[in-house]
Amino acid sequence: WNREEVNTEQGGSFWGNNCQCEARHTSPGNPESRCRPHTSSSSSPVCSGRGSCECGNCVCDKSNTTIIYGQFCECDDTSCDRSLSGLVCGGHGQCECGSCACDAGWKGPACDCRDDVTQCLSPDGQICSGHGECVCGQCKRCEDGYSGQFCSDCYTCPDKCQSLKACVECLAFSSGDLMETFDEENNEHPDFCLETCELKFKYKEKLSSRIPGDWVNCTHKNDSFCEYTFSYQLDTWSKNGPEKVFLHINEDKEKGICPIIVQPDYFGIIIGIAGGIVAVGMLTILLWKAFTTITDRREFAKFEHERQEMKFNANSNPIFKQATTTIQNPIYHKEGF
Repeated sequence: WNREEVNTEQGGSFWGNNCQCEARHTSPGNPESRCRPHTSSSSSPVCSGRGSCECGNCVCDKSNTTIIYGQFCECDDTSCDRSLSGLVCGGHGQCECGSCACDAGWKGPACDCRDDVTQCLSPDGQICSGHGECVCGQCKRCEDGYSGQFCSDCYTCPDKCQSLKACVECLAFSSGDLMETFDEENNEHPDFCLETCELKFKYKEKLSSRIPGDWVNCTHKNDSFCEYTFSYQLDTWSKNGPEKVFLHINEDKEKGICPIIVQPDYFGIIIGIAGGIVAVGMLTILLWKAFTTITDRREFAKFEHERQEMKFNANSNPIFKQATTTIQNPIYHKEGF
């Protein structure tokens, strides 16, 4: 490595055992410096330990099991992710210096996932219901609160009909929770409802007979206890809600069925209360009369029974008393008087 020879014909210098290395392209004093990455230390192996340094360039080793290549012999065609079956790049791609270049229709670090989202389509036609990612034909990483095969189950989320209720009631009846912050001076209806509602959709009032039968129907009652129905198309539901919402109306353009309010009959109520009081009084008197009658009859029967049980001497009157009273003088004595 220290022998240097000058070629005056070409005007350059060469070095090496056979003067095969040209000095202007290498460093004769430290020829191995160009066979290591710039970020490597001087103690690291040249050519990644898988080749030899010749004239400042790496000549990679030959192998029957792998192809070694790269500026510093750092690459090969086997040091890539493998599928569960043990195949490099799943057998569906090429290993390019540690990373798989997947064939068409395949993806993933090991090219073991089909690039097909058919298995991730929910019944409404969305990928993972719009709440997850399709990974290898399965819905993964569902949003918080969502779970299930298509990330469509959410037990803590409000019902879709319930989510639309406040918005529809605001648009149709100018009532509901959204109208609590409505200011006539600063807001206009129905623009206020559309801007305040968290869900974004197109609202329209339509005859019930003209609404598609496969749409989802929702029935609620407003603040006036009027029952109304609206429909939305489940297939178009996204994070912002459905595309359209139709309110059902009848032939008379009525938006709902409201209860008939009847004015109370105050006179009848007063008469009824008075009649009730009289009836209760009469019933009380009748009960008292029945009770006293039964009590008197029992007492009289008891008296008759005792009278019949009494037995007197036939020659004497048990209640007769003598008319004379005898009094004896304590100081009277016949002999001394």
